[in-house]
Amino acid sequence: MNIKYKTIESENKVVIFVSGRVDRDYTIEKLEITLNIFAKKPLNEIEINMEKTTFISARGIGAIAYSYKKIINNSISCSIIVRDPIISELFAISGLSELTLS
Repeated sequence: MNIKYKTIESENKVVIFVSGRVDRDYTIEKLEITLNIFAKKPLNEIEINMEKTTFISARGIGAIAYSYKKIINNSISCSIIVRDPIISELFAISGLSELTLS
């Protein structure tokens, strides 16, 4: 299953909708590229909506954590919307639970 992205950008905020599996090199790379593009823009907030994400690997979570550091270094707030309890737990185990909103 391929990952799908949709972004909605307003003046100061972008929402990145992620659906599918984040588990292969090319899907993780696509997510990293997307996050890094927006990390360089003059935004106040980046929201990653993962309500339709069915799976994320440890490497996918690592990519989000790495991009998160770039985002906050540019004084942009970042949050992740997760509904799947297993994915929420993976973020918690990884020490990123403060980013997730259920």
